[in-house]
Amino acid sequence: MRRCAIWWMILLRIVSGVNGFRFGRRKCPLLTTVRRNTVHNMQDGEGRNELNHILVATKEGLEDYRSILSASDLRHAELHFTSDPSLDLAARCNVWFGAPSIAAQLLLVESNTNSRPTPDWIQSTWAGVEPLVKPGMPSNYVLTNMRGIFNDVASEYVLGHIFGYALRIRQHLECNSSRRWNPTVTPDRVAGKTVGILGVGEIGGSIAKSCKAVGLNVYGWTRSSEGCPHVDEYYHGQAGLISMAPVVDYWVCVMPNTPASANTLNKSVFDQMKRGALVINMGRGTAIADDDLLVALEEGVVGAAVLDVFREEPLPTTHPYWSCENVLITSHTAAKTMPSDAVSVFVDNYRRFVAEQDLKYVVDFDRGY
Repeated sequence: MRRCAIWWMILLRIVSGVNGFRFGRRKCPLLTTVRRNTVHNMQDGEGRNELNHILVATKEGLEDYRSILSASDLRHAELHFTSDPSLDLAARCNVWFGAPSIAAQLLLVESNTNSRPTPDWIQSTWAGVEPLVKPGMPSNYVLTNMRGIFNDVASEYVLGHIFGYALRIRQHLECNSSRRWNPTVTPDRVAGKTVGILGVGEIGGSIAKSCKAVGLNVYGWTRSSEGCPHVDEYYHGQAGLISMAPVVDYWVCVMPNTPASANTLNKSVFDQMKRGALVINMGRGTAIADDDLLVALEEGVVGAAVLDVFREEPLPTTHPYWSCENVLITSHTAAKTMPSDAVSVFVDNYRRFVAEQDLKYVVDFDRGY
């Protein structure tokens, strides 16, 4: 019997070693969700060979993420899917993939051992990562965000609302609802007008390209960069905003939420705007001084506003924007993250992670994006 027990102990140790029950400084839980440990031909010392525990945490589309990721070829990976991860599970996972709001809560809460979960890498499912880059948040890990998957939908959102405004869709709907024939409601031309894009990064550059394709003049406002070939003229700083304000017909805000971008569109800019301008905000709600915009809308300086993002979300039912006839509110849906698109970014970065290559779309904690 003693000899039999010894053989069983040896067999268990061999199985544990083969299946990679230890990775890095953490032990793998015996209960797993989905394991992907496909063997690839690798040279000695090439890449990471240990098992990576991946926490997939999101409250939207979790089953879609489960289906797509489970069918992906992820080497040395064990996937844990949840909409409400525990601290223990988070602490066992060295890679997190999910919503920044969930990740931020986990990073701030200490476990029973008086230590916080410390992943090696977090891949956000959002473009904006504000919850993770606020002052006081941990930054001892690599943070990457979503890029390259919002360009087309963002461009369609902007062009759709520009054309809707120019074609007087709202006025036609009002006439329809009252069964009133009104030949005085005539469309405006878009070609030849000017769009001002605030924030010409990847998404802003895509919007600029689409606007240029339909005959719009494109002005870009940035901190300092001037790298987009589809922008006709660049402006910088408060003086630049004031200079472009009298000639811009359509304003498009796609700026990140940083202290430098707060209240970029304010009374001083609205006062110089071409009367009847359209303002579209699909970046962050903090980019617009709300009280100043409400006054500009009431006075007709701003003809209409399309607002997708707000300081507080969901937007409270008592907010004055709901009562403005010339404000169209969309519920932070201008550029939604599709699970299939997000997974493609994650899988590409995960393979880089395993191969110990530089990750794409790394966030600068100091700049906030």
